Amino acid sequence: MKATTAAITVVLLCFAIARASGYFMPSRCPYGCSSCSYSRCFRCSSGFFLHKTACLSQCPSGYFGLSAYGISICAECRVSGCRTCTTRDNCLECSSGYLDTTSSSPMCSYTCPKGTYKSSTFGGKRCIACSTPNCAQCYSSTSCSECKPAFYKYYPSVLAEVQCVSECPVGYTVDFSYGSRSCTKCGVEGCTRCYSSSARDKCFGCEPGKFVLEQTSCVSRCPEGYEEKPLSGEMYCSKIPTTTIPTPAAPSSATTEEQA
Repeated sequence: MKATTAAITVVLLCFAIARASGYFMPSRCPYGCSSCSYSRCFRCSSGFFLHKTACLSQCPSGYFGLSAYGISICAECRVSGCRTCTTRDNCLECSSGYLDTTSSSPMCSYTCPKGTYKSSTFGGKRCIACSTPNCAQCYSSTSCSECKPAFYKYYPSVLAEVQCVSECPVGYTVDFSYGSRSCTKCGVEGCTRCYSSSARDKCFGCEPGKFVLEQTSCVSRCPEGYEEKPLSGEMYCSKIPTTTIPTPAAPSSATTEEQA
């Protein structure tokens, strides 16, 4: 009985020593594995991560290293198409295409959604939000090509960046040509109101102190033959009607004979 107990003790001791040495009967565990059954690893050594049944020093694409309660594993990224992530939902780089981080649920896509543009300046391909307020589509941070509905593209000056405005400023009219929704400057100098791009050379309102003349110019004084006249809140040069004096009718032959 004593011999049997001693034998069992020796076996258990040998098993503990073998296990501590990286062995799990009947063969040695693979490199980096601290607990295994044949070639299947259940726990990895320090600095290694368990991926399926193997221990790796670095997790493969689409996975990240996660350590908890003394166990280190390769956890899968939740973002579809993600190649590198730091947590399940924090994707850093896509396997292909661009990463959109502007939405509440980051995703990898070949095409960036409206309101963003493709950029490779952040160490990986990203969809970056347009910086122009109310811009629906852009090709860089400030190059807005399309504004949101109910907004119009407006260039304050030749070198200024485009703005998206809800109403064109004074002296501009909305241009809808070629599908564009932009503010185009009125073609008449000093004009503050012109109605459409197709008729932008026709003015319906001038700067303070000036008068609309024939809808083609703004003048500070109406020329001869015109009078100043208000119309629809604007001042116009209205043509003075020509006064005609009626010509007396010629006497009839009967009247002439009676007078004779």
